[in-house]
Amino acid sequence: MGIAIDSTQQFLYVSDHSDHSIKVLELSTGQVDAWVGGNERPGFADDVGVEARFRQPTGLVTFGNYLYVADTGNNLIRRIDVDTRAVTTVGGSPASLGVNGKSVDGRRTSLRRKSVKAKGSHHGPTCLAVDSKGKYLLVTDREGCTLRKLDLASQKLSTVCGVAGEPHAHNGANALARLMGPSGVCLSRDETHAYIADPLSHQVSDSCVNC
Repeated sequence: MGIAIDSTQQFLYVSDHSDHSIKVLELSTGQVDAWVGGNERPGFADDVGVEARFRQPTGLVTFGNYLYVADTGNNLIRRIDVDTRAVTTVGGSPASLGVNGKSVDGRRTSLRRKSVKAKGSHHGPTCLAVDSKGKYLLVTDREGCTLRKLDLASQKLSTVCGVAGEPHAHNGANALARLMGPSGVCLSRDETHAYIADPLSHQVSDSCVNC
């Protein structure tokens, strides 16, 4: 389950993993409403409100009028316009685990070009962090054992640290570091480093992002 607060500090967004939905909690009243997806109907659909479909969503983060969602079961990053509740896919490729079950760097494959293999894919995205200008997301790929960087303008994915499909606990420079199952991430104040919670190795790792 993930949680994020809106820019007005009036609403909380909550990912309901088992209902495959995003719910909204009005802080002044405590009222919880179905917002996007749901009805215990997992799937994939970029649509509006309850007509959209997710599969086991987890991590959430807000920036401006957008809510970003780690759609874990679909291996996607989704974006919701909080004014219209319209859902679009901004990272990954539907139901794709990349090559041989590993996350892959590159750009998101067009959903309409089903014959084209994914050039950029996630494997178990769980937690998100956004930079102060809304230019990129950091994504923990729990099953891929990596920390990824998603450029929101180009939709290009790159690996910050860890090696896909190589779960180990090893400190070192980005290319040498290994992660076991990263599940949390936040940026340092100057946004040069990311701090990564890796519960399977019982460690918090420090990785250079914009050094």
